[in-house]
Amino acid sequence: MKNKRNVIVFIRHGESDYNEKGIIQGQTDASSLTATGVAQAIKAGEWLNDLGDLKIDSIITSPLRRSYETAKKVAERLCLSSKSIKCDNRLLEIDFGTWTGKKRMDIRTQQQQLYWTWRSRPDEFYLDGRHPVRELYSRLEPLAAELATPFHNNSIKVIVGHRGSISALIILLLKLPKTHHHFLQIDRGSVTVLVEKAKSDSVRLEYELLCANERPNADSRYPVDFKTEERTRSSGEVFLIRNGQTQFNIDRKFQGVKDESLSKLGVESIATLAKSFSPNSNGSDHCYAQVISSPLKRAQESARILASAFEDIPVSEDDRLQEISYGDWEGSPEEEVQRRAPFEYEQWKTNPEKVTSPGGESLNDAFKRCADVCEYYEWLIDSYGGGIISVAHDIINRLLICNMLSLPVKYMWSFHQSNASVSVLAVKKNLDGKLRTLNHSHYSLLLRLDDVWP
Repeated sequence: MKNKRNVIVFIRHGESDYNEKGIIQGQTDASSLTATGVAQAIKAGEWLNDLGDLKIDSIITSPLRRSYETAKKVAERLCLSSKSIKCDNRLLEIDFGTWTGKKRMDIRTQQQQLYWTWRSRPDEFYLDGRHPVRELYSRLEPLAAELATPFHNNSIKVIVGHRGSISALIILLLKLPKTHHHFLQIDRGSVTVLVEKAKSDSVRLEYELLCANERPNADSRYPVDFKTEERTRSSGEVFLIRNGQTQFNIDRKFQGVKDESLSKLGVESIATLAKSFSPNSNGSDHCYAQVISSPLKRAQESARILASAFEDIPVSEDDRLQEISYGDWEGSPEEEVQRRAPFEYEQWKTNPEKVTSPGGESLNDAFKRCADVCEYYEWLIDSYGGGIISVAHDIINRLLICNMLSLPVKYMWSFHQSNASVSVLAVKKNLDGKLRTLNHSHYSLLLRLDDVWP
């Protein structure tokens, strides 16, 4: 692994019999994994097997049966003994009180207003004289603080838990607003990975979401399986694609608006991704309206390869998707910029909205044009339905994600974008499961970790 980072892998427990029946589980320990749930846990463990010199530091799990059973299957696939599994009561699911053991559909029907508050404003959710979500965060804040304390180099922690506890820890570690508790879809048996942003002497680690809601080998017919368990209906989806690799990416140079073509690997990786967009792949519920691309050559080439998976899908160009201009930094290796402009570089990595490279574009200006793009995509989907395949670049995709999640530009570095990856966002009026997947690709976890720059 080129860049040594502390890594946290979150695994949601596999499907339980309560999940299968649509029953709210909360902190009850009456449910067990189904055969599907066991298979999901095994696949998650297998997915973690190819980690090179990364070492599993520990597996921490909620003590509830469905979570502990998942942790055991993961440990077995990693050739770890059950002694490596540590139960932590702080990882218990939200306490749903009188809702526990009842069918979700019955609650939605009989207590519509309260259920809507739970899904749309979870921080205000009030049940049985308590605020269950606030209680959850209070319980997990000490654990988040522990996870933000530097642990030894080149190690990985695996945390197995529930949708609620995993969501809360991600919110706390990324320092996102607690109003965003439901923003991320976390399917049963899925894997979500946080990676340390940068090495420093800080007493608190800063994390970036490397990939989210990845379902290992969910469907082996497709290189990337981005079909998810839908929490609430949406008008459609936006598929954000980062262009394939270029020589500038290989050389770790600031690229910006320099108009480079794809490398050989860049062409191959986009062609592999295109197989997942071919008709009838990833389920029949995906319908793609059009491909919209940045005008830069590397994005145009990627868009044409993706569009080749279809017979009659239009490809259009939108200048607003052009990568941010780095001005005088363009064409320079990142290490060189770091050496000649250390303060500006540090600001770019920590407070990017406060710095503009000499002769470059303001990040705030780029954020505004991305806001216009998001409004346009929502209008297209509301008017015509289907999904938009948007082909752009690292920074632009990060800014599009922030806009669609109603987050300010300062959160840009929270959402990693690898070359030839796809991130899926639902078009809907609330945040519930809006980020369906992040940074999915056919690359292994180890290769995506190597993609993180210093």
